[in-house]
Amino acid sequence: MFEKKNFVLNCDVCDARKIREEDWTAYEKIILNADLLLVDERSKSILNQLPIISNIDKTMEIDGDIHLISQNGNYEITGSTPVVPNTVICINGNLSIAPGTEEVLKSIYSIHVNGNVICPDSLNPYLGMLSLNGSMDCYPGDYTVMPSHFTIDRYFPLRARQNGRYYAKDTVLLTDTEADIQPLLEKSIRFKTSRFVVAQKHLEAAVSMFDENVALTVVPSGFVFVDGDVELTDSLLAKYGKSLYIYGHLTLPKDSLPLLSQIEKLYVDGNVNLYKEQLEAFRKIPAQYQELCVIADTQSDARVIENKIRTKIDSSILDASPNGLICRNCASVSIQDTVTVDRILDTLQLENCASVYCSPAQRSAVETVSQNVAVIQDGEDTEGAPSLVGLFNDLLHSRIVNSDSYIL
Repeated sequence: MFEKKNFVLNCDVCDARKIREEDWTAYEKIILNADLLLVDERSKSILNQLPIISNIDKTMEIDGDIHLISQNGNYEITGSTPVVPNTVICINGNLSIAPGTEEVLKSIYSIHVNGNVICPDSLNPYLGMLSLNGSMDCYPGDYTVMPSHFTIDRYFPLRARQNGRYYAKDTVLLTDTEADIQPLLEKSIRFKTSRFVVAQKHLEAAVSMFDENVALTVVPSGFVFVDGDVELTDSLLAKYGKSLYIYGHLTLPKDSLPLLSQIEKLYVDGNVNLYKEQLEAFRKIPAQYQELCVIADTQSDARVIENKIRTKIDSSILDASPNGLICRNCASVSIQDTVTVDRILDTLQLENCASVYCSPAQRSAVETVSQNVAVIQDGEDTEGAPSLVGLFNDLLHSRIVNSDSYIL
């Protein structure tokens, strides 16, 4: 029905080495979005002659045959991973490389990872072909990899092996005051991690199992440790008691005000999120925290307009939204010029919208209440209509391909 004048390709790996110029000259625009583009001398010359807009993380020139492994998700290379010479691996996820994979890595021509890589530090000399968009985490090769946020429970001392070496990328927690760590000391266990969170009762004995440069967080005696972000509820106090050490953020729901008087001691390793009417009561309890963050009522009770192509905000919709209005994920938003600056600041939030149109007098207020808004324009909404129509026409006349890998 419509002639396709544009070609849009979204993929992880684009192999352009077999491209023929006559197959692509009919397109006005060719848009290539790829993590990896494979070319040779001939295809590079052809690509340079075509109307191509390319968003490529890495271009690799390869002559001859390759074996391509494209993985959308996490991938592991072990000593038994089947690879053939000239293998190219492209991973949109995290890569784990096990010890003893030296011979496997020698057969790999190139590895491209859009994520994180974890491997023994002894393999670094074999990873010159690695291209990484993420972080590299190397651990001592004689250490066993544990979860990045690893808790020593009361059973681990029984399971740990003699002279065991254990690696956790981020944190090791020893907060159970009932755990018996003497077996760990007798087995000469060692840990390697960035941060050690430990109950004060275990500190003196347990710290010898860690390097001297580990960051220490000590949970004082008399506190019960709570791991992660939590809300203040009846069930939280029933489970952990009234003296809480929260390793994360604490949020106070609107109905939690009566619970504050029950707290005897509180330490929050992160922020406390609460409503304005709870501030006075909260400040009366013995609490330590990083920061107090007041929750705006509009976040929970506001009227929400979202996922609209075009929407108009006037005084009548604001009158009907006494708890505020959130306009989210809309393509085009126009604000009636009779809406006052104070009304915008007090009642309106704009989130993840493509274009917002307002009067020059409203612009500064609109900028204040906007988050992730691409364009704010002074003027009538009609000014933006042609660009939106043009966008939809371009999509209508485009052939769009989404694929893990694609051969041009």
